[in-house]
Amino acid sequence: MYSDFQTGDKIYLQIFKAMDKMKEYDEGKLLAIFKSTDMAEGEKRRKIAVNKNYLYNQVLRSLRIFNNEKESIDILLYNLLVDVQALRGKGLFQLALKRLNKAKKIATEYEKLLMLLEIIALEIDINIEHRPKGLKKNVDKLYRQKNTELNRVKEYLELKSFDKQLFVSVRLRKEPLADNFLHAIEALDCFENQTFHFSSFHAENHYYNLMALYYLYVKKNLKTASHYRHKVLELWRTNDKIRKNQRHEYKLAIANYLGSLHEMGKYGEFEKLLEEMENIPTKTLSDEAETFQNVYFYKSLWYTNTHKYRLAEELVPVIKQGLKKYYPKINEAREVTFYHNMVILYFIQGGREKFRTASKLLNEILRSEKRIAREDIKRFAWVLEIILHHELGSDKVLEHIFNTAKRELELKKKKPHKFEELTFKHLKGFLFAPPADKKTLLRAFREDLRAFAKENKHFGMEELDLWINSKIRNCTIADILREESNS
Repeated sequence: MYSDFQTGDKIYLQIFKAMDKMKEYDEGKLLAIFKSTDMAEGEKRRKIAVNKNYLYNQVLRSLRIFNNEKESIDILLYNLLVDVQALRGKGLFQLALKRLNKAKKIATEYEKLLMLLEIIALEIDINIEHRPKGLKKNVDKLYRQKNTELNRVKEYLELKSFDKQLFVSVRLRKEPLADNFLHAIEALDCFENQTFHFSSFHAENHYYNLMALYYLYVKKNLKTASHYRHKVLELWRTNDKIRKNQRHEYKLAIANYLGSLHEMGKYGEFEKLLEEMENIPTKTLSDEAETFQNVYFYKSLWYTNTHKYRLAEELVPVIKQGLKKYYPKINEAREVTFYHNMVILYFIQGGREKFRTASKLLNEILRSEKRIAREDIKRFAWVLEIILHHELGSDKVLEHIFNTAKRELELKKKKPHKFEELTFKHLKGFLFAPPADKKTLLRAFREDLRAFAKENKHFGMEELDLWINSKIRNCTIADILREESNS
């Protein structure tokens, strides 16, 4: 549609149509556009490069033109500011100020604080250029508004900065949190202050998110973390306009609360919350991806942890397909965790076929050189690798796997963690021992592991303890979990 506004050869449009038919990019097919010319090969490639660049810019212009203002307050505001500058450039100051007032009202309603600052600054400039009656009074009033908004922005950005920094540290889980960073959080005026009044919705939202992370990962207090996750959800439900405009953020609020409920093993609200998340309309591929990764992540956990293993297995092909489809949108930490959860689903059920499937899925974690997130999952994956090969009867390669695991862990850290040293030591003794000694060795392993767990927390301890018990009792982990659930 956009190209119809233009005349001429429009080589860029021929390139667009040719590329649109390709499943994979093939420049040779683009060269065919110039087959009727006597151009040299190098000149053809230069022409294609120039027109591809032009095409890229035309696609962006088309997206800007046909983006729906009704779907994005940001786009609406930016378009209003473009109108203001166009009217201002023609000297139509009164009309420009009318558009600016409309933008200010919308920015205020939706708490677009940074945009509001820009609008007020532009309003001051236009008033000075236009020089209406009562100029000083108008400008003084605008500067007071600007100072008020600056204070709101300062509070919002400070809390957002703490929230996001703590979130990134938690997501990567590589280094312990710095004491000075934690002290700075604890020194905030709003910290654990029940009477503190926040100047904006978004500042309050970041505060609750920050406190949830603080209690979950610093204080290890699941109940208080869940309380703050629920506060976030309640906050979003009190503001219809912001919630409907920022569906992505609201989905995250639901997902984070689901995460807290999962941590505490409370699944009573899961079905209702998942249904609510699935029913939030999606308008873009990014929206679809957000819905997919949160709905299927928590639905899989729900089924697995309530022993609905068949339902959880039915989700596996859908999850794998979704991870491929939405790959650019799904962060690496979530992708790694998806695969870990699928591995555990099959691992706890036991049996040769389940172990084989778990081993194949585990390769998605171990064999990718690009993975940098969730180091805790990747390190425990080597323990699972050893156990699964034993369960599958691949004893001949176990010595090699032990050496590989140790080498890989040493590459990540100067030496294996004490948990890994303890685990490798006992596993080696158990795996290569005579059958008559195995249960005695397993009991010693369990005793040492539980003694270690009293003073230390390490990812995978629970699964490892369950596996040891299943071997001692000659049953599956799923049998033990059902028994514990019933009791």
